[in-house]
Amino acid sequence: MKLQGANKNRDQGTTFLLVSLMITVIMGITLASYLVMIQTQNRSVFRSQNWNNAIAVTEAGIEEGLTHLNAVSAVPGDLATDGWADQGGGVYACPRRYLGSNYYDLTITVPADGKPLIDSVGTVSLQGPFAFAPQTMFAAAGVTSPEQSLARKVEAKTRVDGLLTVVMAAIQQIDFNGKNVATDSFDSTDPAYSTGGVYDPAKTKDHGDVCTDSTIINSLYVGNARIKGTVRTGRLRTVAIGPYGSVGDKAWVDGGTT
Repeated sequence: MKLQGANKNRDQGTTFLLVSLMITVIMGITLASYLVMIQTQNRSVFRSQNWNNAIAVTEAGIEEGLTHLNAVSAVPGDLATDGWADQGGGVYACPRRYLGSNYYDLTITVPADGKPLIDSVGTVSLQGPFAFAPQTMFAAAGVTSPEQSLARKVEAKTRVDGLLTVVMAAIQQIDFNGKNVATDSFDSTDPAYSTGGVYDPAKTKDHGDVCTDSTIINSLYVGNARIKGTVRTGRLRTVAIGPYGSVGDKAWVDGGTT
């Protein structure tokens, strides 16, 4: 009887040990999975931060490119100034600009259509933990890798706008209160729309545009004016037109349409 009791206790101890080992293994796998999940999330956060830092540096390059284009008197005549180098083929390069340990490389290309193309590549040093090899469930925590970088490129196609793009522009309300108010335009380079390069009332065209940035109701009151062109207001605002007012192209206004 004593021998049988000893065997029974031994079996119970073995079973308890196996159950304990299984519970320990399950808890270990759960804990390891949780740690891997946290590590992956941490890496994703750092990756997103690096990605956003890179686009900020790239945008700084775009801003300098636009500033350089606006500073020259003619495109591409004066682009090889202020340290910019003419690389031939209509390509102009800016010296590398550093923002701390980050930097951007910038070029401006002037194609045949005369619309400059700005290429900006922003490069930033990677921050945060990055492992040398793919992680497994039981891998150790990531270690910081040697100096690495991430680059993003933005390409912006530009155009040169005319100095006088509208007939009238204002930042507050416009009120055409009165009689015989009208807008139109002419082309001093086209004899069909000018006489000797001078404005001729008999040779007008439309594009007598009027705009305001005002954001109040009835930001632009046309009244009885005759606007040969387009009217624009600030966001979600309205235009008020009197009973004899007219806004449209030349044929619309000259046809007496209100």
